[in-house]
Amino acid sequence: MEVKCDPTTVGDNYGGRFDRGWACRDNQASVIVQITDTCPCNYPSNAYSNKRWCCGDEYHLDLSAWAFEKLAEPKWGVIGIMARPVSCSTKPWKPAPTPPEGASSENTRIPRPWGWTDRRPWG
Repeated sequence: MEVKCDPTTVGDNYGGRFDRGWACRDNQASVIVQITDTCPCNYPSNAYSNKRWCCGDEYHLDLSAWAFEKLAEPKWGVIGIMARPVSCSTKPWKPAPTPPEGASSENTRIPRPWGWTDRRPWG
C-alpha cells in the first residue's frame, strides 16, 4: 500500500474524535508499506481493544513506528491517512524522508501507532 498523511479529524466509532488536521509532516509525501497480517477480531488477551479496532468498526492500518514517524510525530498515535494498493516495486512520487535528527525521540516512539484510511485513491 502507498500511504500518506491526511490532515483531518478521525473518529473511533465509540464517540472518540481526534483532531489531526495539523499533525502531518507533509501531506503530499508518502511511504510504501507491505501488509503482513490482518487484525483478529477475537483475541482473548486483548478483547476490548481488538473489538474496538478490528471488528469492522473503522477501516484502518497499523503502521510500523518507522513508517508512522515519516508521516507524523509518533506521539500523536492516530492520524488520518489515505492509502491505495500499489506494487511493492512502486516508488513514491514524493517519498516521505526520514525525520530530522531530534524530531522524535525514543520516549515518544510507540510500537503500533494507529492509522486510518477512507480508501480514497489520489491522482
